[in-house]
Amino acid sequence: MPNPTLKMDSVTVLDKDSDGVHFKNSIVHSSTDIKPAFSALDSSASNGPTSGTAVTKSTTLPLFAIRAWVNFNGDSVTSISSEDCCAIRASGNISKVVRTATGTYTVHFATAMPDENYAVSGLGGGLFGGSGASNGYLNLGGSAAAYSTTSFLVSTQRTDNDAAVNASKVSLIIVR
Repeated sequence: MPNPTLKMDSVTVLDKDSDGVHFKNSIVHSSTDIKPAFSALDSSASNGPTSGTAVTKSTTLPLFAIRAWVNFNGDSVTSISSEDCCAIRASGNISKVVRTATGTYTVHFATAMPDENYAVSGLGGGLFGGSGASNGYLNLGGSAAAYSTTSFLVSTQRTDNDAAVNASKVSLIIVR
């Protein structure tokens, strides 16, 4: 099989051979450490149109990253140190998810955020128990007090009557 090549407008921009992957006239080997490219992640909230400065065209955009993520079962809890801890299926930078009331959860970071200016997005599944109801929504935060550097609140509710209910599958990402 021939070595793969990527061309744009008849110009080779990427090819691969036994030496590695070639970007134009550079070689990136599989052992190349790319971590330094991510060391300058933006840790402030001042790089955007809401920072009070004029918006200008930039060819070097800041890099933002998913700082934490979690997939948990809000319907299954285990009591640990008098807290109802939800079963976490998989996560990154999340130390625990505590159900504080029916359909209300506090998600705790393993490593704190630099401030409360992060964004949370998510999906709920296996919603929402009782009489075949399956339509519901996530309430992410609800107020400024719901976000801190160490945790945030999320709740799961039914769409037909806004009643709080436990969800068997909740997936969240946190971007900063």
